[in-house]
Amino acid sequence: MGTKEIIYAAIVLIIVIIAVLVLRKIYLSVRGVYRDAKKFVGEIKKVTDETANTPRTLSGVEDLMRSRILKDFPDFNFNVCREMIDSAVTSFFSVLNTNGAEGIDKLKKISTPSFMNEVLALTETEDIVYENVTLHKTVISDYRKLNDEAVVTYQSAVGYNRRGKGTMQYVYQSKLVYYLSEDNAGGAETLVCEYCGAPIDVVGSHKVCKYCGGEISIRNVAAERAWKVNKVAKLR
Repeated sequence: MGTKEIIYAAIVLIIVIIAVLVLRKIYLSVRGVYRDAKKFVGEIKKVTDETANTPRTLSGVEDLMRSRILKDFPDFNFNVCREMIDSAVTSFFSVLNTNGAEGIDKLKKISTPSFMNEVLALTETEDIVYENVTLHKTVISDYRKLNDEAVVTYQSAVGYNRRGKGTMQYVYQSKLVYYLSEDNAGGAETLVCEYCGAPIDVVGSHKVCKYCGGEISIRNVAAERAWKVNKVAKLR
């Protein structure tokens, strides 16, 4: 082999070595980018999953509302009423998802007729499927009482999938109203004094007749009969 051939072979070898080194560097760079991208996607998924499973921020005034409720209703059963709200929220989505085929009887038992009419109207107008509905947490966010009306407002952190958008979480607001069944004329029945028969128009577990001064107690009224769900709607 002559000198020219040796030089030519050396040049080719150097070019090959350089090419291999360049390709290796490119490979390592691409692999690093892929690894970083995969890690980044994993972090995004982790944050998304944590967000979906972490209850949304809810009202923080439950303790204050509890004390106010107990002043008017010393026997108010917080556990039973919270279970009613949780049941109403989950049944609400069941009714919407099945056009009333599921959850309707359960919801009807604990809801006012006016709210049931609203829900049934939604089944005819809303065409959205809520998948994997999860109720994370429920708290009391407000309490109002005025004469014959008493309303306990709840907030619930609810997560669900909707049309392939992944799991999203929202805050739903529900209202529990002090409810007396409607009479034949369509108005609310009124409690009457057991001593003189006069109507009692102030809500609460203890009532004093303003006509005869007699004390009337409704301690034995079940929570499901005294309180009814009157609203379930997305707040934010």
